[in-house]
Amino acid sequence: MIRSRVYLAVPYTDPNPAVMEERFRVATRVAAEYTRLGYIAFSPITHGHPVNKEGGLPSDYIFWQAWCEAFVAWAEELHVICLPGWDCSVGVQAEIALAHDRGTPVHYLTKFMN
Repeated sequence: MIRSRVYLAVPYTDPNPAVMEERFRVATRVAAEYTRLGYIAFSPITHGHPVNKEGGLPSDYIFWQAWCEAFVAWAEELHVICLPGWDCSVGVQAEIALAHDRGTPVHYLTKFMN
């Protein structure tokens, strides 16, 4: 049974590549668990991180903005993975604002799936 379409917002860009890699792992783990629970979960980091690395693309939100906005518009819910920096992430804050503008419910995850 499909529960709903969920966009997983998570901070990503950081000067330290190890931080970005860890954010990718957490986002992907949560996306997998949501999928297991019956959600149609989309994580831009899960998809974008390998594309970014293999394609040598920029990692900043400005480059990915139109892409992310299209998926936020698709989602029935936006769930914020509250890793350190989520509250000052340009991308996460823009995604939250877009969800609010569209009337899309926003939920904040402070505990991550194992």
